[in-house]
Amino acid sequence: MASSDRRFGTDEADWSEKKEIPKAIIASVEREIASSLRVKEAFLRECAAPWAGICEAVAGRLAHGGKVLLFGNGGSAGDAEHIAAEFLSGRMGAR
Repeated sequence: MASSDRRFGTDEADWSEKKEIPKAIIASVEREIASSLRVKEAFLRECAAPWAGICEAVAGRLAHGGKVLLFGNGGSAGDAEHIAAEFLSGRMGAR
């Protein structure tokens, strides 16, 4: 931001002049990221093959004129809408 950055209460130009980030904060961020990575690695180990099978089944249905129904309630509705938009936009390549 060229003007005042409200999150830090400072101008962007001043950010590089700030004191070092406390090691406890860095350690906390590292722990959170490591935890997130463990979850993703477990998902990959346990769910990659079933997920690939689901994707293959959906692609097969669509290739033969079928359709995919997506739905949800609350945040899940937003996820369903996003997935539907991905199918329609072509951003992920040919469908």
